[in-house]
Amino acid sequence: MLRSMMFVVAGLILCLPLVSADEKKADKTKASSKVTVSSVSVYKKLDDKNFPYYNASSGLGIHVSVPGKHVLSVDAMASKVEKFEDDKKNALNEGFSKPMFSSYASFGKDRSSLITSVYGNKSPGQGSSKIHLKGSLVLVCGKDAKSTKEEEVEVKLNEEKKIGDYTIKFTYVPQAFGASFSVTMAKNNLKDITVTDGDGKEITTTTYGVPYYNFTSKNWTTTYNLGKKADKVKIKVNYFDSTESVTVPVDVSGGLDL
Repeated sequence: MLRSMMFVVAGLILCLPLVSADEKKADKTKASSKVTVSSVSVYKKLDDKNFPYYNASSGLGIHVSVPGKHVLSVDAMASKVEKFEDDKKNALNEGFSKPMFSSYASFGKDRSSLITSVYGNKSPGQGSSKIHLKGSLVLVCGKDAKSTKEEEVEVKLNEEKKIGDYTIKFTYVPQAFGASFSVTMAKNNLKDITVTDGDGKEITTTTYGVPYYNFTSKNWTTTYNLGKKADKVKIKVNYFDSTESVTVPVDVSGGLDL
């Protein structure tokens, strides 16, 4: 009997550090994220005769920061809005549709932060001054960064080059300044692009927006602009070999003072 009890106690001791480590990891994830209100919008429904399409709505934009992560997208289906109400406890949505975190987000340059929003189809109630949002936002983040081999590409209109799993195509080549090129891929796992000129000097690139999905080709595409004119460049694609889902708890309120 004593021997059996010793085995049970030993087993419990071995299990305790594992549970503790998981709990600490979860707490660390929550502590490393920060959510603040970035915008508040309210629309009042007007009379249907003169303004038939001017409907009531309420919206809250949030700025989300997850240091050390590279956010690829918002997983709107996995995210959950628990409360979207004014400070008088009036729900800001009615009907069959439910408030959702928008998958159309604006991302910071280093992709560790973003701005997304939640909208409802009702205006705040009489005497209210704030909008309250509570829920969990799920972000898809890149892991295991890797790079393709560097490939030389001639800068001319419609010039196309396959680099690893990515297709580069020059879509705009002006005479006086840097050209634009698209990057098309089967997965939304692009980190960034490294471009060098004929002398091996890196050319600054800028991108606008986020990769968009083409439902016909079932590919993702994004566009980059070169910071200067060049006849030939060498391009290396930096990407993520895998992804992870990061859940950010959201519990914020915003009024005119944000």
